[in-house]
Amino acid sequence: MFNLCRKWRAFKKQTLALFFVLKNADAPLKAKFMTLFALAYLFIPLDFVPDFIPLFGLLDDLILVPLALTMAARLTPPSILNQAEIDAAIWWKGFRYKFLIFIGVGFGFFVLLTYLIWIAFHSPL
Repeated sequence: MFNLCRKWRAFKKQTLALFFVLKNADAPLKAKFMTLFALAYLFIPLDFVPDFIPLFGLLDDLILVPLALTMAARLTPPSILNQAEIDAAIWWKGFRYKFLIFIGVGFGFFVLLTYLIWIAFHSPL
């Protein structure tokens, strides 16, 4: 179980680093293409196996996207990938706290909205 969690964290870091590889002008075109293919395949509703087919529709996404991202990481030279990982770590360090603040404020608005709706429906007319 812990090995799977460790692999998931490494995959998350690698995916964020590949975003910074996309922004690098020295990165190979093949690596950029594979990264864009993985992102497009994930977000565009056209799939090899349609998502409405139970189990198999999502299984192709779970196989092809990590495979394409891993291939993109292998196509990227180590020096560019290392710099991208450093940039991603710096970006994530600042983003994590902003994200937690965003979640806290969003949750506060949700609670306030729920309270106002509850008062609106339970107040006497």
